[in-house]
Amino acid sequence: SMSNTPLVFGNACASSNSPAGAAGLSPGFGSQFFAQGAISFIGTYAPITQTLAVRFARKFFELLLTPGGAPAAVGQTAPGMAVGRALLETKRFFAAEGQPDPSYLYYCLYGPAETCFCFEQ
Repeated sequence: SMSNTPLVFGNACASSNSPAGAAGLSPGFGSQFFAQGAISFIGTYAPITQTLAVRFARKFFELLLTPGGAPAAVGQTAPGMAVGRALLETKRFFAAEGQPDPSYLYYCLYGPAETCFCFEQ
């Protein structure tokens, strides 16, 4: 079982889809993490390129974890953006740079969009 209600970032080919040939009857990759206690899962619904996947993850986590995005509880470091906002802003970043590879649009969030991640000081 997972502890501390983690975010799982499934940066793999079609990580949010059900297994091939399952016709939607089998649980997808993401649902397996929810079953183990994850609060949020980000995955792709179609294959993505490795180059874009690495860049996307780097930008997403930069926005998610850079302090100043939301108020923090006493004894904790302020989080960055909420997970849903960080995902949206990451997509906007790639759109603004004119990214010719559209696979940045394939990322989906499952879980509460307003979730923020704080860290103990």
